[in-house]
Amino acid sequence: MPEGMKKRVFPEKQTAPVMRMLFLFVMLMAACSCVLWAEKLPFTPTTEVIASLAAPPPPPAFAMIDLTFAGDCTLATYNGYDEELIRFPKVYEASGSLTYPFDNVKHLFARDDITFINFEGALTTAETAANKRYFFKGPPEYAAILPASSIEAVTLANNHTRDYLEQGFSDTITYLQNAGVGTAYEDAPFITKIEGTPVIFIAENTAFTEDITEDEAAARVTRQIEQYKRDDTIVIVNIHWGVELAEKPSAWQTDAARAWIDAGADLVVGHHPHILQGIEEYKGRHIVYSLGNFAFGGDSLAMRKETMLLHASFAMTGGIPALAEITITPCHTTSSTTRNRNGTLRNNYRPAIVTGEEAQAVKALVLSRSALLKNGITQISTES
Repeated sequence: MPEGMKKRVFPEKQTAPVMRMLFLFVMLMAACSCVLWAEKLPFTPTTEVIASLAAPPPPPAFAMIDLTFAGDCTLATYNGYDEELIRFPKVYEASGSLTYPFDNVKHLFARDDITFINFEGALTTAETAANKRYFFKGPPEYAAILPASSIEAVTLANNHTRDYLEQGFSDTITYLQNAGVGTAYEDAPFITKIEGTPVIFIAENTAFTEDITEDEAAARVTRQIEQYKRDDTIVIVNIHWGVELAEKPSAWQTDAARAWIDAGADLVVGHHPHILQGIEEYKGRHIVYSLGNFAFGGDSLAMRKETMLLHASFAMTGGIPALAEITITPCHTTSSTTRNRNGTLRNNYRPAIVTGEEAQAVKALVLSRSALLKNGITQISTES
């Protein structure tokens, strides 16, 4: 198996037509076998009996499903400034690496089943930007960065995917999907199957929204959870919310997240505050309030460098999933050691896994902010 290749192929990948042809061939042979078998019987088998013989096999008796999540990823120009040498486009171009933003972590992405990130910014050639303070745009070819880095799906439910209005948003969906990347956004979840198990990623945004209230957004998420959750499905809520730089979520956030768990969500993962927040365990399930920035091209400085990857493992027993473990990989948002004249760390837009004392500092930060929550976790394992 070539280096970096996933152990499973999703319907969106190029192998899908071949797999469908193989499936149809198997079904045809099974049907023919059923007819020959039926001719030798002293009775005529029912349609149900024949169908059962040709049915696909049941899910494995036991399997693991491994998911990885990262926070805010912005691969783009900043307010149209793409000529500055310290901005993402020039740094990326000079690197010579297609997967530059994820070079230090893509080996982790390659060994899971799905890597899911928050993709902030538009991939478009549109020129008209929204009337706002910060707006981000990358060229269409940046879409290729994600599948080459083993990132299978993204949420576009955030306050920057419409930075170039509806045209930019539509272009972003098209370019990502054409590259084989799944997309999720408001009322349009990303749905796939792993080990025969449907996995549904619901996406929502409440940051700087004008057309919907927080309560309306929460209700929209609840409706989707109730639509998709069954005993044999996994439902993840990925939510862009909260107050920038706040160390703990608001009361509305904690109430909404717990309500989604009550409705059947298996995991809630948040982002937007640009920093790490705590993790809460509620009724045996977890709410990760903010993953912070990750490969964040929106700022040339790394003033708050602590970040992490979240890993969630689900154990499948007889086709029924249960969360087995969540772990984190402590990271910094930059692998640069260069500082500006004020002593602030430069952002080279390539996050790095940290170890030793630096890893312990990230873990301690997560646990200290978890202590601010009613049901905050008191320990968590790390991996690298």
